[in-house]
Amino acid sequence: MTKRNPRVIRITRASVSLVTEPRSQSGADVHVPPPLVYAAPLAVAWAVDRLVPWRMPGSGWRKGAGWALLAVGQAMGAAGVATFRGQGTSVIPGRPASALATTGPYIYTRNPMYVGLTVSYLGGSLLLGTWWAPIALPAIVAFVDRNVIRREEAYLRTRFGAEYDEFSRHTRRWL
Repeated sequence: MTKRNPRVIRITRASVSLVTEPRSQSGADVHVPPPLVYAAPLAVAWAVDRLVPWRMPGSGWRKGAGWALLAVGQAMGAAGVATFRGQGTSVIPGRPASALATTGPYIYTRNPMYVGLTVSYLGGSLLLGTWWAPIALPAIVAFVDRNVIRREEAYLRTRFGAEYDEFSRHTRRWL
């Protein structure tokens, strides 16, 4: 009989599904955690750069700009999360929304958390210093737009109707 180490975290399909799959059919049909959509390609870019280096020039300006973009992106995402929490609605895309966020950063964009992730990704790309990271960004943004945002919008349109239509008429999807 073998004993399991209690300090080892085991991730199973059941534990992942709590985060990635809707708890209710009334949530948006999103099955991938958006932060993972940004983090995974950044990690892959780092790994590819170890095998096939494609380095960016400079270091001082690049790292300064990288930290600045990372900070701005994280602040924008945090403002979006704070707005959701203040309205008592879930930040997990597959869970039902209890309120339509139209204040705070949502005055400027319908997706401040995704804009924040995108800006943070750019900052991370500069900090990594490899061209492999930013060349993946258009594919990442296209994936998020088609497989996350559009599904969320369809759900929100069904859930909030005319209120969401009015909000989307005067607030851009990205910036």
